[in-house]
Amino acid sequence: LPWTVDSGDTFGFSSAGASAPWLPTPVDWGERSVEANLTDSGSTLHLVTTAIELRKQLREKEILSADDGGTWRVEDGGLLICERGEQFLLAVAMGEEACRLPDGNVVLASSPLTAEGLLPPDAAAWVLRG
Repeated sequence: LPWTVDSGDTFGFSSAGASAPWLPTPVDWGERSVEANLTDSGSTLHLVTTAIELRKQLREKEILSADDGGTWRVEDGGLLICERGEQFLLAVAMGEEACRLPDGNVVLASSPLTAEGLLPPDAAAWVLRG
């Protein structure tokens, strides 16, 4: 994964003026760099850093703990649910259709919900209840 948008320093792997890299780097590689992904709210890097910070906050508020375990079930339409404690659940839409989420506030989702508020296929959401 390249670090910077700028190819002048071989996308952050070497400082400017250093010897040429021994492996070629694609011209458009900067578009996929950490630097570019930090400002892209739709990037996987942004999702992961947001999830890590949110998990930290949920642990500080004692909504999540290291030893709360989880209970798993599959609901209609292939919606996989993992409940941790009384307030938190993870929902993963594993079927072919968008799924209705259990009641609660979606605090993180890997993809935008549909216009009807459904979780699209191949997406996951963190939901807080109560």
